[in-house]
Amino acid sequence: HNIIRSAWTPRPIEANLLGCIPVIISDTIKLPFDYFFDWSKFSLTVSPKDIDKLETILKNISPHKVTQMQLEMKKVWRAFDWNLPFLEGDAFWHIMKVLERKVFPLHSKL
Repeated sequence: HNIIRSAWTPRPIEANLLGCIPVIISDTIKLPFDYFFDWSKFSLTVSPKDIDKLETILKNISPHKVTQMQLEMKKVWRAFDWNLPFLEGDAFWHIMKVLERKVFPLHSKL
């Protein structure tokens, strides 16, 4: 598990690309591409007030749940990968879709 402690960090993406389940310790973090993905399916968010319970929280995740989360990560990993030239569904593609949604909110096909 990769522990994240700041309001912004690339670690959830690094954890995803390495096949690890990101453990996000925050009540306020804005995760990349949350418009496209339900991060709760492939990461664990823990409130900072529960940090003293972290070991118990992690130990209580069943092996089946870990496997489910890893399978969900495999579905979305491409969105965090950069390619040259870009590929549909990769990080660049998702950023362009986010920008399209912001610039042309009524015409976006998201």
